[in-house]
Amino acid sequence: GPAWMSVGRARGQNRAVDAAKAALNSPLLDVSINGSKGVLFNVCGGANLTLFECNEAAEVIASAVDPEANIIFGVVFNETLGEDLQITIIATGFTAQYGAGVPTEAELRRLLRGVAEDSLDVPSFLRHSSRYPTASPVAPHPSETRMPR
Repeated sequence: GPAWMSVGRARGQNRAVDAAKAALNSPLLDVSINGSKGVLFNVCGGANLTLFECNEAAEVIASAVDPEANIIFGVVFNETLGEDLQITIIATGFTAQYGAGVPTEAELRRLLRGVAEDSLDVPSFLRHSSRYPTASPVAPHPSETRMPR
């Protein structure tokens, strides 16, 4: 089934909660982690990373997934992060509302409406070449170029 991955990063007093929320609400994702039944998350921070912060992040993430979800976490100390804390979340096992990523027959018909089946064998840049004016070549064709003797 589908899998979801996101990264959040924060610093400051509530950095664990803020990083977890940033990962959960990434603007790059078009789906939500809600309903996920399997979650793997990693907390990465410097030497000042505490177990309390890991627990805070886990509570935020656990509140966003299925109550019966299998949650596994890891911790990595990385001095190059300085005061930052980074959380990576990978989630899977979504409910049926997100679909399995396989289009239905009706979806395929809707997507292919107006497309001739034999035209799919022609690359799209050739199929759509009539939409764009042809440009004149910048350099002459190699057969028109004469080499000095």
